[in-house]
Amino acid sequence: MIWNTPTSLSEDKDRQADQLDQPERPGDTALPAGALVRAGELVDLRRHLPVNRDAFIRWYGDREIAEMLRHDLEPLTPIQARGSFDTIIMPMSARGHCWAIHDHATGVLIGS
Repeated sequence: MIWNTPTSLSEDKDRQADQLDQPERPGDTALPAGALVRAGELVDLRRHLPVNRDAFIRWYGDREIAEMLRHDLEPLTPIQARGSFDTIIMPMSARGHCWAIHDHATGVLIGS
């Protein structure tokens, strides 16, 4: 497994810029992926990117996901999910407190 912790904010920004357009595996055709934080056998944890917003809105608007993962048991409206992603998820991801979950073999975003 890889655990990448930047030693400074500028190093983290440089690393993210270097990794945004470079697939981790040959033939990776997934959407752009954020900086790799940790690699596992089945999944990779990466920084969130704005391109992940639509998937987040779709997931958190799903009743089954809301019932399994959230305390209020109601799906978020698209406006609520967008606000949550933009004001909570993106800043937390930038600070290293939450991640996008990608399938290790394909690079496809599968969770948050």
